[in-house]
Amino acid sequence: MPGKTRQPDKQTNLEYLSATVPKIFDQVQVSIANHQKNCVALHKIHSDAANFFEQVNNGRGIRLTGERMFGDMIQCMLAPVLPLKKGITTADRVIRFIGAYTKFINEKAAEEKAGQDAIDVDEDTTATRFTARLLKFLMRGVEAKDKNVRYRVLQTLVEMVSHLGEIDEELYSALRNALLGRARDKEAPVRAQAVVALSKLCAAETDEDIENDEISAIDVLLEALAHDPSSDVRRSVLLSLPITPVTIPHILDRMRDTEVTIRRVVFSVVLEPNTTQGDEFKVMGPTHPRAFTISQREQIVRNGVGDREDSVRRVASTLIGSWIDVVDISGSKVDSQDLKQENVPAAEEGVLSLLKLFDLVEGTVARDALFSVFTHRPDIFSKIKFDADYWQKLDPERAFLARVFVDHCADEKDDKRLEEALPTVSALANIIKASWNALSDTYQNFIDDRLVRDFDDVELQEKEDEIVEKEAVLSELLKMAVNLDYSDESGRRVMFPLVREMTSKETLPETLVGHCLDVLRRLAADDKDLIRIVVEIISDLRDPFTDEPEEPVNDPNASFAETPSTTPKPRPPPREKTEAEKKQALDIDSRCLMLSNAMLERVNTTFEENSTLEGLMRDLIVPSIHIKDAHIRERAFVSLGLCCSIARKRALNSVDFFKSQVLSSPDKMKPSLYKIIFDMLMVHDLAFARSVPQKVLEITDDFLITRMREERDPQILAIICLGIAKLVLAGIARDINSVANLMLAFLSPATSGNQDLRQALTCFFPVYSYSSVANQSSIMSIFLRVFSEVKKTRADLEEGEEVATSSQVTTMFIDLTDPNRLSSVVSAHGLADEKDIHDNESLQLKLAIEILKEFLKPNFDFDKDDKKVLCQMFSKLYIPDVVDDELIRRLKLYLDTVKTRRPFKDTTSRNALSKFDALISKKYEKQLELQEEELRKLEELQDLFNFLDDIIPEDDGELVDPPEPKKRGRKRRSMSITTATSDGETPSHESGRGAQKAKKRRRVSGSDDESEEEEEEGTPRPAVKTRVMPKRAATGKISTQPIVITDSEDEAHEELPKKKASSLKAARKTRKVKDEEEEALDRDISQLLEPPSPAPSTPSSLSSLEDDTIVGPDSEAEEEEEVSGLLVED
Repeated sequence: MPGKTRQPDKQTNLEYLSATVPKIFDQVQVSIANHQKNCVALHKIHSDAANFFEQVNNGRGIRLTGERMFGDMIQCMLAPVLPLKKGITTADRVIRFIGAYTKFINEKAAEEKAGQDAIDVDEDTTATRFTARLLKFLMRGVEAKDKNVRYRVLQTLVEMVSHLGEIDEELYSALRNALLGRARDKEAPVRAQAVVALSKLCAAETDEDIENDEISAIDVLLEALAHDPSSDVRRSVLLSLPITPVTIPHILDRMRDTEVTIRRVVFSVVLEPNTTQGDEFKVMGPTHPRAFTISQREQIVRNGVGDREDSVRRVASTLIGSWIDVVDISGSKVDSQDLKQENVPAAEEGVLSLLKLFDLVEGTVARDALFSVFTHRPDIFSKIKFDADYWQKLDPERAFLARVFVDHCADEKDDKRLEEALPTVSALANIIKASWNALSDTYQNFIDDRLVRDFDDVELQEKEDEIVEKEAVLSELLKMAVNLDYSDESGRRVMFPLVREMTSKETLPETLVGHCLDVLRRLAADDKDLIRIVVEIISDLRDPFTDEPEEPVNDPNASFAETPSTTPKPRPPPREKTEAEKKQALDIDSRCLMLSNAMLERVNTTFEENSTLEGLMRDLIVPSIHIKDAHIRERAFVSLGLCCSIARKRALNSVDFFKSQVLSSPDKMKPSLYKIIFDMLMVHDLAFARSVPQKVLEITDDFLITRMREERDPQILAIICLGIAKLVLAGIARDINSVANLMLAFLSPATSGNQDLRQALTCFFPVYSYSSVANQSSIMSIFLRVFSEVKKTRADLEEGEEVATSSQVTTMFIDLTDPNRLSSVVSAHGLADEKDIHDNESLQLKLAIEILKEFLKPNFDFDKDDKKVLCQMFSKLYIPDVVDDELIRRLKLYLDTVKTRRPFKDTTSRNALSKFDALISKKYEKQLELQEEELRKLEELQDLFNFLDDIIPEDDGELVDPPEPKKRGRKRRSMSITTATSDGETPSHESGRGAQKAKKRRRVSGSDDESEEEEEEGTPRPAVKTRVMPKRAATGKISTQPIVITDSEDEAHEELPKKKASSLKAARKTRKVKDEEEEALDRDISQLLEPPSPAPSTPSSLSSLEDDTIVGPDSEAEEEEEVSGLLVED
């Protein structure tokens, strides 16, 4: 510890610090350029302050008063910065200065330790004490309530954490735990700073440093990289994460991130700068192409070159170009020696070295990589030359480079470079012949050697690799031959017999047969000529194994007399083939079927125009279907399907056959059979629609949907769903049930791991929905069905299964039914007129009506959470500015009915529905001015009111309760056939004409006050009868209008609004009265009534009613007998 002196005047030291330190912090806010100078000045002040101390405990200890005062002053300077929000430059500079000073003071302490030989490692220094004290101060703000404080504290820790020097274990653990907690902060900027600090603090953390119950920092970072919803956080992790074999796979996964910026950062900031390292960049870095596995290299090229954003494709191409520049750094000496030749340019050498790192046989990754390099690195493209020596030393990489170069020139129509690169037809034919002979000799030598001796694993692998290399060279040459100019007749005469002979050889690998047929197709006059050539080759292959009867030898000189009169002996049966001959015959049939399939895939003609195909089908394809060998049967099925694709009549007759084979064939064969059925429906859609339309419906709506539900193999299921999606897009499968089942298959937990199916349907639904107005309406119509089915699936989930949540389903359908998405796509392509687009703008309002209508159904069985999701869905719907009057009135009536008849019990759903109702009412206020009485008069809304009037309330609090059963035994009645009903009774006047009768009905009742008094006393009062004159002519025949006499309880119901009274009336059972009995009733009333007087327009009081009473209370028994004869039971 440096020498210290006693501070006599503490106030003087404080004043000195107060005068100097703030000046330094004023300067550092201006510019970053003066930070280094101010670090030196602040360190001098710090050193001077450290020399002041106080002795305590009688001189046995000291108190570092100077260092404490300096630390307090720094904290005072830093504290006002912490509440400042993100983006203030002066605050950022102050925090950067704190980090720079922490680095400076700890480096100075390290230099002092290095200059002293014997020093205690654990001894505290001024730097360690200052750092620990500042860290403890900052730790108090890590969990501050203010998000700005948390952000600034973590920003300061990010600047300090890389230069902390030596801190004790307890402080390290506390800091680590604090950062782990803030990595899950609710604020994205805070999480971004936390993950950066955590990556710096725990960069050297190992498994040994982690206790059993602790989570490693790298796991937290990788989780944030993969799953954090904020792109800024993922980007921060990506830039600060150490590049190791453990983290590289997770970094490469970000090449498929949803954010374009992150995908671009992976290539331009992470991968490219780290390909090399060292002072002169001559050392292989962690992202050098040789540091990756072949699958990782292919993943980088596939994701980068195949990205949908042009900016990402450009940086990926730049990365691949840099690979060519650095591929030979720290490479193996053998590769460098093989490639370094006197006349080989450096660019060509780099390309060939890079090609050695890819699989050139499988896939198109290497081709795509070269295409991107030729496009974005013209300097490399211009330096590649193909001279005579190049063609004499062909290997897979050289042949591949030449072929891709030719393809690129052909695509870019660069005829000059193409002519310079390609040899003549005759020269290339000779090169192909030499390569074919080398392959044949190598293969034959391998067969001969295996007969003589056995190879060990190493030798066998070397022989097989040699054969594969020669196949690859020949394959690239044949692909190149397709782009040749065959106007040279001499070259055609050399190439045609060579390729035909190669195709007829059994030793030609099956992978090369298609390339040979591509060349023959260029050489043939037309498709008919190609079919003739291939059929001849097939006949030549099958002739030695075809049992043909021997024709008798006819001797023209023989006479009838010389002919023996005996009957000729029957021909002996053909000799039975040996097992080896049978196997060879099956191999020949398999190869012939393969040739047939390759030929049929390349012709574009009809079956009827080529009679030779009839013989091919009769002699080869159909017999092969009956062979038990599954491989041959599958190829025969494919051949028959290809024939059906060019033979319309045969396709119409064969579809049932393929359906039966699907049901009886093993799973291995089903993918080919399903593809055949889909191909026939797609190719001959018009023929099927005209000839057998019912069969198309049977296949698309019944057979395929059933198979999609029953198949369990992921590959088969993906093929079925993809095929149905194509049929739907083509308009062949028109039933909306197909789309609904595709949606259910997409959301099913059984397909969660079926990436082919999920990827295909993810692309299908937007394409289908945004392609036409009708399709988007169809998507809207299946929402409730899909929502309900997913709910049932969720209830039946087994352990470990997952299904889409209700919120995810609603979000997906909101996006698919968004009219703006449709209008932008359709308008751009002119696929619909403006009227259809305008009408479709109200699509999501129609969806809201369907949901509200579902709420009103009696069998509505969604639980509270589902209702909540559906109600919250309303706030996300698109509300157009202009909407049809009828539609918005229907929507408003449904909203009002749901709120009154089916009110939600949970607050969230109720508030969401009320908010949506308020929005609709405010936006379309003028269109919703009409009251319900006026709306009922509109003819277009009659069906809606009929539906709403039939709704039975479920909640007792929604309407006034119906009257309770009366305590007295006798019933009130009048001469009208309608009496006040108690629970369980049905008014006899209700009929189909009730809507019109309700307007004419008069209601007579006692006063409410007297009714209440009677109920309180509990004593039934005498029934009061009332007569009312019906409005009719004196002598004319009219239909009887019921007159209702109610007690006070009935009056309470009649006083309800019309809407509630009509629903209560509709809930009761109706009785019908025959016309004859109505007429008799009219006559009885006419006899009993006094001379006609006008009926009262309003209900009168009880006292006024008593004067008009027809029958006294003591005659109720007689009245009941009379009415019983008039009433008609249902």
